[in-house]
Amino acid sequence: MTDVVVKITIGTCYYDAEPKLGENFIGKVELSCPASLIFTSPQTSDCGVYSAQLTGDRIETIKYNVTFQDPVSPVELKLHVISDSSCKATCSTEDDEVIDTSLSCDNKSCHLAGGERSKVTKSGASLRLYQSNESIICNHSNQVNWTQSKKQINICVRSEGSTLQTTLIVVAGIIVAGIIVAAIIGLLYCYIKKKLCFAQRQTGSSNSQTLPQSQANGDPRVIPESDRLMNGNTAESPV
Repeated sequence: MTDVVVKITIGTCYYDAEPKLGENFIGKVELSCPASLIFTSPQTSDCGVYSAQLTGDRIETIKYNVTFQDPVSPVELKLHVISDSSCKATCSTEDDEVIDTSLSCDNKSCHLAGGERSKVTKSGASLRLYQSNESIICNHSNQVNWTQSKKQINICVRSEGSTLQTTLIVVAGIIVAGIIVAAIIGLLYCYIKKKLCFAQRQTGSSNSQTLPQSQANGDPRVIPESDRLMNGNTAESPV
């Protein structure tokens, strides 16, 4: 805020005549005593206390405490759904002034429940969140102008149908996830079982006996063990 500075007298007001302005204020202000003082091209540097003399049967001094403000910036209102029964409203300005509040909701409507609903900004403006019927309104204002943003509460309201739909989606997701897990376990089981069967076949093959190459080819020089035993018994038998 600009510091209040005492200015020189603007001019003189008369009960039965037009006001007379000082030379420094001609073309700059419009004076209508005793209540009105209008600056034609106001600047923030013009803030301060001005005075005018009211002349008539008696002389009085009229003071005007003048404050100028820049127009307020636009605001942005956002609604965030937190759960089926609550919502959050956030109101912010371009110069990073923020307030937020929570809303409690049922299947029909919402109402403001808690949080910061208003504040005075650094520039002296008012920033406020409030509810009007089925709308949430963010208002930014000062003595010069105001801006606002409005949203319908039904963005936050959860109907019974939407709640049921959400529940069905969750259940379907769980079922699909269960099927996928079961399929993965089945594939792993089959893979492990196949590996074990293959290993058993390999072990059986390594333990089996293989005929000598000469016997397999029918070499007459190779005499089977059974024939040798028979020949030995024949030689030892008495005539």
